[in-house]
Amino acid sequence: MREVEVRIDPYTQEKFFPKRSNQVFATPQNKMMYHNERAKEYRDETKEFRNCYDRCYKILRLLLEGKSSARVHHEYLEGMGFDYGGITAYHETKEGFVFYVYDIVIVSEDDYYIINRSEDDKNGYLV
Repeated sequence: MREVEVRIDPYTQEKFFPKRSNQVFATPQNKMMYHNERAKEYRDETKEFRNCYDRCYKILRLLLEGKSSARVHHEYLEGMGFDYGGITAYHETKEGFVFYVYDIVIVSEDDYYIINRSEDDKNGYLV
């Protein structure tokens, strides 16, 4: 006969007898509330970054609306509220840096930026 151990629910701190060997929470509701609180804490911590990424993405989508690519001056992009902190990735090519905001590619060309979607990459910017 196996010995049943008393466990402590990490959400409510109440003692309970597990019905399964891998049971961590006393009730399914406690499990759900525990994970929902952790997810909310994460969303709250990353809210500022996500808002920046989303704002930059919306600006670029607006510039690409109805077009496959756009060429804009860097001051125009900054004037629209684009924040370079919203860049999600970048890599260096022979010609310079290529920046990404999610699936949108930004290539620097003198004082201008060439903007297009990564799936429309006909210029060979993607590696």
